[in-house]
Amino acid sequence: MRRGWNKLVFSGTGQAPVLVKDKQEMIERIKTTPGGVGYLVEDDIKDSISILDIQ
Repeated sequence: MRRGWNKLVFSGTGQAPVLVKDKQEMIERIKTTPGGVGYLVEDDIKDSISILDIQ
């Protein structure tokens, strides 16, 4: 997976995802980044975060 991201980054056609240290940082980044997307356990999702269901 990392190799795929590196190819996109170094060719100038993509940007690698931001790594976070814990779930609290993930929550803050999702809340403060317009259009931000992240992965959380359902129990950690607060009212200020919208859920996008993917079928």
